[in-house]
Amino acid sequence: RLVGGTPSEAHQNGTIRVRFANNRELELPFVPTMTTVGLKREVERRGEAPAAQLRFFFSGRELHDSLPLGAPQTRLTAG
Repeated sequence: RLVGGTPSEAHQNGTIRVRFANNRELELPFVPTMTTVGLKREVERRGEAPAAQLRFFFSGRELHDSLPLGAPQTRLTAG
């Protein structure tokens, strides 16, 4: 699950927090052009879980793998 802020906050500090089902959090670099697949690969690179086994949700919706996180369709805003 992706947590925190508006896109403008993410752009300013350049990080995004990922919360796992066990409530453990991981802070990762955020680039608006990064896709969900890219985020999954970054989590995998850090040794947390295989990318193929990860699913990301924001505001109750699963994020599509191929769309950029900063795209209007997937923009990380609550609501």
